[in-house]
Amino acid sequence: MSKSKTSTVFNIIGNGTRLYIQNLFTLSAPVVAPVLGMFLGIFLMILPVYLLPKFYPMWTNIFPWLKEFFAILTIVFVCILPGLIVFKLAFWNYMLKVVSLNAMVGDIVKRKVLKSHQHYTQIIALRTKDYILMLTIWALIILMGLTLPASIFLFDIEPVFLPYLFIGFEFLAAFLLIILSVYLSLSFQVFAFETSFGPMQTLEESFKLVLNNFWRLVMLILALAIITTILVPQIFVFLADILMLKNTLAIPFKNLLENIFENYNELYNSLQTLPIFTYDSQQKFILETSKCFSISIISTLISLLMLPLGSCYFTLFYFDTKKRLISQKEETKEIENTSKNKSKKAKKNNV
Repeated sequence: MSKSKTSTVFNIIGNGTRLYIQNLFTLSAPVVAPVLGMFLGIFLMILPVYLLPKFYPMWTNIFPWLKEFFAILTIVFVCILPGLIVFKLAFWNYMLKVVSLNAMVGDIVKRKVLKSHQHYTQIIALRTKDYILMLTIWALIILMGLTLPASIFLFDIEPVFLPYLFIGFEFLAAFLLIILSVYLSLSFQVFAFETSFGPMQTLEESFKLVLNNFWRLVMLILALAIITTILVPQIFVFLADILMLKNTLAIPFKNLLENIFENYNELYNSLQTLPIFTYDSQQKFILETSKCFSISIISTLISLLMLPLGSCYFTLFYFDTKKRLISQKEETKEIENTSKNKSKKAKKNNV
C-alpha cells in the first residue's frame, strides 16, 4: 500500500511562503478592514483622553455637579463607548478571518474555484455559537491556570516565602499553559475543516493531531513569530524611518503626552522615581516615547496584516498531520493483517 507523501517543517515554511506571496492580495484583502477598524476603535478611545482635559474644567465651571465621581465615570464611559463598539466589531470580524482564511487557503491548495472572502466568513459566522464556546473554553483553561497558583495563600505557609512561591508557581503555570496552547493551536484549522465537530471535540482533535508533531509545530510557530513580528515589521519600520513616516506618526502621541503632563504635573515626577527611568528631561522622554509608540503601531499593523501567512503555514501543517495520521493507521492495519496471516499460517502448519 502506497504511503501518503508528507512534508518537513522546512517544506511547509517554503510552500506556505510561496502560497502567501502568490495569493498576497487575495488573502490580504479580508483582513485590511478589521485591522484598520481595530486601530480606528483605539484612536476613538484615545481621543477623549486628549480632549477631555481641555474642555472638562470649562464644563465643571458651568455645571458643578460634573465634579462628582459618578459623573466623571459616566462622561469617560460615554466618550470611549463609540471606540469600544468599533473595536469590538472589528476584533470579532478579525477573529472570524482567523478561521475563514484557513478555508480559503484549503481551496487554493486543493485547486478549487475560489469564492469571495465574504462567503467563507459567512459560513463561519453561521457557527458563531460553537466558535465562541470553543474560545471561551480555551480562555477559561488559561484563566484557571494563571489563577491557580494564588491558592497557595490559602495554606499556612511562612509569609516570607509566599511571594517567591507564588512567582515560581506562576511561571510554572505560564510554562505549562504555553505548552498546552501549542497542543490546541490547530483548533482553528480543525474548526474550519471538520464542520461536524463540536467545541470540545475540536480542541480534542487538535490535541490528538499535535501529540506526535509537537516539536515540528514549535519550530513552525517560532519561524512564523520571527517572520511576522521581527523580520518583516522591522523592514517596514526601516522604510517608515527613511520616508519620515515614523516621526509623522509620533506627532499625535507627542501632543497627547504633552497634554497629559501639562494637566497632571505629578505624573512625570512619579515616573522619575522609577529605577528604569533614564531620561534627563521631560521633553526627551516625550519625544522618545512618542517614537516608540509609532514604531509599535507600524509593527503591530504589519503583524496583524500578515495573518494570512500564518493561515498558509498552519493549514499546510494541518493537512500534513492528517496525512501522517492516516499513514500511521494504514501501517498499523498492515502490521495487524500481517500478524493475523502469520498466525493463520502457523495454525495450518501445526495441523
